Amino acid sequence: AMENEDEVYNGLLAAKDVKRGEESKLLALNDLIAKALDDIENLETNVEILGSDDNGV
Repeated sequence: AMENEDEVYNGLLAAKDVKRGEESKLLALNDLIAKALDDIENLETNVEILGSDDNGV
């Protein structure tokens, strides 16, 4: 009976580690997406500025 409890406990610990790893991957992906969106916003602003310069010419 104790062996089964140890197996269940070890299985739960392993599942918890896997979950923690997946959460870390998601956080890293969210950071990457946020940076990409920020870069896109900056590029759009630059394009708007360049576009407004053309209108004055």
